[in-house]
Amino acid sequence: MLGLAHWWSIPHSSKKPSRKLLVKADAHEDYNTAIPQAVRDNVLDQVWLLSFASLTVEARGLLGMLSFISPEDILPKMFQLNAFQVGLETEENSVLSLCEDEFELHEAMATLLKAALVEKETSLVSGTIVVSVHRLIQEAFIYNCKPEDRQAYFEAAVTVVYEAFPKQINAIARSACSDKNSPPEKALELRENFARSADPDLLEDYAVQLSNFGNLETAEGKLDAALKSFAKGEEMKLKMGTDAAISLGLTHIITGRALFEKGELGEAEARHKEAEKIFVQKFGKRAHFMAHLQYARGNLEVKRGNTNQGRKYYDESQDILKEEESTKFHILRSAIFYKIACLEIDG
Repeated sequence: MLGLAHWWSIPHSSKKPSRKLLVKADAHEDYNTAIPQAVRDNVLDQVWLLSFASLTVEARGLLGMLSFISPEDILPKMFQLNAFQVGLETEENSVLSLCEDEFELHEAMATLLKAALVEKETSLVSGTIVVSVHRLIQEAFIYNCKPEDRQAYFEAAVTVVYEAFPKQINAIARSACSDKNSPPEKALELRENFARSADPDLLEDYAVQLSNFGNLETAEGKLDAALKSFAKGEEMKLKMGTDAAISLGLTHIITGRALFEKGELGEAEARHKEAEKIFVQKFGKRAHFMAHLQYARGNLEVKRGNTNQGRKYYDESQDILKEEESTKFHILRSAIFYKIACLEIDG
């Protein structure tokens, strides 16, 4: 679905005829998940390359910076810097000049949105407008950058985050910029330092960063580390009270997912029940968040061998998504169709 979204967007954001785009991608093999590299030489990779090639220099600069920070709940205004904040660094890093021009920054963001490389949404924690970029897009863009461009994007990202949260970046992140041989893994170090050294007064930002970092750790199979991040984030959200109720419910879901991956199904189920209490109390049994919860429950029951009950949860999740006009084509529906198809094949 991620690849399809980008493929659909390319003719709308590129001046190249659709036939030429199709011919260029036609010769490549299907996606092979067995190849152990972040971005593979396949159709999906070619779709991304075509998307990246259609970007303006400014849009590439913005995507480059976005690729080195936490992928969710990104405040667009953090990229707006004045000449004093940017200082003399623009002489060495032209990417930062984008941050001084509000119009160019707006145009660059609009280009990324049109190309389906970023998404605009309302933060579940703060209620403000934020953008997000899929982690695979971050990896694909970084992977396909020239080393000198990659370094420039990383340095610019460090400056932007430092200016936005000066108390939350320690000396390691700044010194990493001077290391011209810094690999992309430095970005992960920056995210971790940012999340774990946050100002105590910024509980909301701290909690979001911990959840994001935990999701990244879950995706990489570092389940114990993920659970520690989720636990710390949960502690922050409990201190915030009712204002963070929705975010707390989501924490129960992502914690349940990590427990599920560890095989601790009973503990995962307990987390599902806690999430249900919050969502039902706040929105009712047919709320959008319940679709995600029922999907997680379906996975758990299938894992236990209760395929009929699992199918029931999948169907309930589908029904909830179909009730809302905005979620009829939600990516979760694709995941559910896939799981149901697997059950029918195995059955």
